[in-house]
Amino acid sequence: MATLIDIDPARQLAAAEHDLAEDFPSVPPAQIHSLMVSENERYDAAHVRDFVSILVARKVRTTLLSRGPSRRIARRDGHH
Repeated sequence: MATLIDIDPARQLAAAEHDLAEDFPSVPPAQIHSLMVSENERYDAAHVRDFVSILVARKVRTTLLSRGPSRRIARRDGHH
């Protein structure tokens, strides 16, 4: 999972995307990437971008979960 100490937005987004790919192995990585890019674009005009990666990852996770529980597996670290 992305560390909160890492403040580089691109690395935060990449780490979140990696986590989502691990959590949703039946979803093609390209589809997760596309969702991440689309959601991130919503924040292009945001003045404060400190939490954008968190907001993007949460929205993409919600989108993937809405497609059904069979697309999700338990995280190795026990978090969902």
